[in-house]
Amino acid sequence: MQMLHSICVRSTWQQRCESISKRYIFNVITLVILKLLFETYGNLILTRPKLWREPFFHKF
Repeated sequence: MQMLHSICVRSTWQQRCESISKRYIFNVITLVILKLLFETYGNLILTRPKLWREPFFHKF
């Protein structure tokens, strides 16, 4: 990461490098959140599909 940063600073593409790294970090965070949500709720949905028809889900 330090090497990438020094390359970005030296080049005229600094802004582009920063936006790419920000987008990459954002994508990683999104993937982690989706993975956690799936691990938490995926098993419930797969094992108990009738939960969808229960009023608990209509509150959201």
